[in-house]
Amino acid sequence: MNEIPFRKVAVGMLIAWWLVPGLVWAARPIIHSSQNSFQEWIGGLFLWSPVFLIPLLAFATAFFLGEYFLYKKLTGVSPKGFRAFVCASIVGFCGCAAGIALFAHSL
Repeated sequence: MNEIPFRKVAVGMLIAWWLVPGLVWAARPIIHSSQNSFQEWIGGLFLWSPVFLIPLLAFATAFFLGEYFLYKKLTGVSPKGFRAFVCASIVGFCGCAAGIALFAHSL
């Protein structure tokens, strides 16, 4: 069984979780300053990105947790970097929730 590089996955998950509120915050200036419908479409896509990305990120987190438990069951040891993955997932989710809440509060 191949060992998953959980440290690299942790960095990717942290970036992905924090990308969601970044897209939401970037949507407002794009929509308000747009002169054509394509820019408005891009801004709307950024604004609605959490609807698609948050379930995808939750699924990815659940998948890697399942891989961890399968690896631990088969080998009896924890894979390297799993604590980093857990910490990055928690910090990433909290940052995502705070960013979206601050955006909603600023409306």
